[in-house]
Amino acid sequence: MHDQQLQNAAPVRTLCRTERFHIAPAARTLGFLEDVTEYRGVLDQTRKHIEWAAKRPDITAEERAICDAATAHLKAEVLRLP
Repeated sequence: MHDQQLQNAAPVRTLCRTERFHIAPAARTLGFLEDVTEYRGVLDQTRKHIEWAAKRPDITAEERAICDAATAHLKAEVLRLP
C-alpha cells in the first residue's frame, strides 16, 4: 500500500479493518462458516483486528466510534450463538 491509497486515510483505514465483521455473518447466511467453532474463531480474529485498530496512536474520534460500533455488534453476534 502506498501513501496515496484511500486505505491509508482516516476513516477508510478503519473501515477496511472492521469490514470483516460484516463479511463473516454475510458469508454464514450463504452457507459458509456453518461450523460454530470455526465461525467463533473468525469472530475472535475480527475482534483482535478491531482491538489492534482501536489502539493506533493516530486514531480519530470518528475511527474510535467505528471501532466501538463494530465491537458492540461483534459482541451481540457472539452472544446469539449456541
